[in-house]
Amino acid sequence: MKVLATQATPKYVFALVFLLCLPALGLVSAFSLDHLSPIVALAMIGSPLALLIVVFCVRYLNQSQLIWLFIIGLPLHSFISMVLYGMLHIPGGVITALSVWKELVALIAAVVFIIRAVPAIIHRPIRITLVDSFVLLFAVWVFGRLCWSNVDGSAVPLQAQIYGMRFYIIPLSLYAVGRLAVLDVNAHEKLYWMLAILGGVTGALAVIERIIPDEIFISILQALGYHSYYTDYVHATAMWGQGNTSASMWSYIGGWFIRRASSIYLVSKPFAFSYLVILPAILSLLWTKRQRVATRWLWLCAVLSMLGLLLSITRASIVIGVFVFFVMAVLLKQWRTMVFIVFSGIISLTVLLSLPAIQSYIGTIVTASDTSTRQHLDGWIGGLTNPNTPWLTGFGVGTANQENLRFDLEPTGYQLGVVSESIYVQVLQELGVIGSLLYIGLQIALIVQANRLIASGDLYLFRAGLVVRWMVIGVLLTSFVAIPWQNALVLTYFFWLLAGQLSALRLKSVIKQPDSVEQPLLSGASLRRSL
Repeated sequence: MKVLATQATPKYVFALVFLLCLPALGLVSAFSLDHLSPIVALAMIGSPLALLIVVFCVRYLNQSQLIWLFIIGLPLHSFISMVLYGMLHIPGGVITALSVWKELVALIAAVVFIIRAVPAIIHRPIRITLVDSFVLLFAVWVFGRLCWSNVDGSAVPLQAQIYGMRFYIIPLSLYAVGRLAVLDVNAHEKLYWMLAILGGVTGALAVIERIIPDEIFISILQALGYHSYYTDYVHATAMWGQGNTSASMWSYIGGWFIRRASSIYLVSKPFAFSYLVILPAILSLLWTKRQRVATRWLWLCAVLSMLGLLLSITRASIVIGVFVFFVMAVLLKQWRTMVFIVFSGIISLTVLLSLPAIQSYIGTIVTASDTSTRQHLDGWIGGLTNPNTPWLTGFGVGTANQENLRFDLEPTGYQLGVVSESIYVQVLQELGVIGSLLYIGLQIALIVQANRLIASGDLYLFRAGLVVRWMVIGVLLTSFVAIPWQNALVLTYFFWLLAGQLSALRLKSVIKQPDSVEQPLLSGASLRRSL
């Protein structure tokens, strides 16, 4: 079962992509021009060669190999950067140049897949789905708002614009990759298995991490260059945790500082956010598979994933993860799982609520007297009550992005004494009501499209729709108190890849190959009854 294949990429495409991406790489490398060193200069000179190598690799990469690159590279990105900078003392300019590999791969892959699709589009015009329409309108508005900011002189400095555009361009590029790439019938199931294994492995590492005593674990991190990386490269200011670690590593519960598990992500939030895409993938396989061996492994991955999520101590992600787990079990009529979740929840709550420390902790959350809850409320109130906001069009791309702090530029929220902790507030501040409506409409369109695949009666389409629907619902809920696309690489990249693939599946351009997939059933209702 494959999407209709397109012609091979013409040779001139490599030169074109090279010329388009070289200025972007030069700008990123130029961030360290104030402290230019011979090694940084060498990195800038060698970057075109590295870019040519990337383009050459993409020429022979299909989507499956691209997924392998992301599934291995994205979780390890921060850890490798820490080791290179903190332990091996590689200059920051070189680390910055190397760190853009993921953005370059996404952009180059999008350009290559678009050009590959042109011959097929000429012979057979592509049909536009509802999600495609929202993506195109949102992209036009983002680029139009950026251009207008530079025309009227209200734009932030170039570095902030680049990071602000990255926030929007990378998701749109990944959507294009998923939408236009050649799709194999087994690619989805392989991707779900890869995400399941990733969730199980990172969850197991989180368990091991929490077993290690705090002093030993912190000494291991410091030996790997943790403190130098966060203070000198990331420019983190809240380093008051035990052993000069980041405050984000600790949670204050009932008078005790408890270390949050972050696995190989170094920070607990990106680790927890990754399960917004991993858990739906695991559960969609777990409850649509009939092989006992596969089911046992999937249950192991599910248990380890939930343990890792709980040990991350990110309240919103834990609540949303349990919600997704339970509601999917209810809708798919997994009665034993439902009973297990209910009884486990009752026992856990009974034990926790009997502890005075937990009672006081819950009391601070309910009364909004803890720092985190107050910060979220201040972000919403400040973002929605700022009288200076141009509500229709927003302040412009990059103005509310917290990455500005890396360049000593305060985002709009900081200028008002308000920290934007929600993607809805950030999009409203940057793109106005028009951009917010397009963004929310895009997410709703994804849910509508996923529901149509779920009702198709085909097990393959049912599974794909199930994953995307609950992935989108999880992101929509999390976005009230977080900015998922900020640094959660695994969530960002695979969310938009799967969203693009969903649009391709919706067009029913899948050619069924007998004996390669499980046979489709007659209707969505009969499919759910069989599960």
